[in-house]
Amino acid sequence: MVSADRRWQRLALDGAPLLLLAALFFVDLFLPWQGTCSSYSPPFFRGPALPLECGFAQNGLGGSGYAAAAMAVAVAAFEGLRVGRLALPISLAYRSLISTALAAGLLLFTILDLIPRFGSLVSEPSFQPFGGAFAWLALLLAVVIAAGGLVHWGIWRSWAPVGPEPPAPPPAPAPDPRRCPGCGRRNAEGAAFCAYCGRPLTG
Repeated sequence: MVSADRRWQRLALDGAPLLLLAALFFVDLFLPWQGTCSSYSPPFFRGPALPLECGFAQNGLGGSGYAAAAMAVAVAAFEGLRVGRLALPISLAYRSLISTALAAGLLLFTILDLIPRFGSLVSEPSFQPFGGAFAWLALLLAVVIAAGGLVHWGIWRSWAPVGPEPPAPPPAPAPDPRRCPGCGRRNAEGAAFCAYCGRPLTG
C-alpha cells in the first residue's frame, strides 16, 4: 500500500494539478475583485452622502497583482514541462526546489495584493462584487498551490544531492620511543632509561 506522502509526491511530480490550479488562478485575476462607489451630497442636504453609482472597476491585476500573475504564468509553464515530460538539464530535486520557490512567491504576492484591497489601508469607498468571492477564491487557490510547493519541498529534502564528505583528520603521529614521557627530552636510540631524569622509557 502506497503511503499518503508517496501519493502526494506522485501528484506533485506529475505536474498536472499545479498546472491546472495556476491556470485557474490566472483566469481569476481577470474577474471582478473589487468595485468602486462614488457618493455625492445634494445641495442644501444635511444628511449623509448618497451613493451615486457603483461599478465593477477592479480585477485582481494592479500593484502586486501583476507579480502574482507573473508567478502564476511561471508555475503553469514550469509544471507544463513536467506534463510534457520534457528533459531539463537539472536534477529532479532542483526542479522541485524551483517549484517550491514559485509556489511560495505566488502566495506572497497574492497576500500583498489582497491587503490594500480588504485591509485597513483601503481609503476609498468600495464594495466587493459577490461578497469578494473571486478575491477569496484567488487566495484559496494560492494557498493550495503553496501546499503543493510544500510537497515539492519535502521531495527536495529527500532527494537533495549530498555534499562531499569532509576530509578525514590526519592520523596522530606515533609516539617517539626515544622521547622521555617525564621531561620530554629525546634520548639515544636503544636507551632504557632517560639520561636526564632517570625515568624508564616506554617501548
